[in-house]
Amino acid sequence: MTFPIPDDSGFVPVPGGRIWYRMNHGKNQKAALIVIHGGPGFSHHYLLPLLDMCQDRTVILYDQLDAGASDRPCNPQNWHIDRFVAEIACLRQHLSLDKVCLFGN
Repeated sequence: MTFPIPDDSGFVPVPGGRIWYRMNHGKNQKAALIVIHGGPGFSHHYLLPLLDMCQDRTVILYDQLDAGASDRPCNPQNWHIDRFVAEIACLRQHLSLDKVCLFGN
């Protein structure tokens, strides 16, 4: 199975390191969908099929700190809800996203 090449990708500084993201633009102005992978330690790869199902909106897949292409400081003090929420806030700010939908798995 092949998936679309990202329209944008890169790293975002977050508390504890940098997270990697990829973004595919949708066909209209619906709120962007930020997809949060499971884990700990999984990457976004198993969620790539969502790109085919969500062509009507921008989809952002990212790797949490210590996963996938993101930095891997391997510091258990980073593994708490407040820091994960901060990741989303940093990603939204970096991409200038106001309203978003979250999909967690």
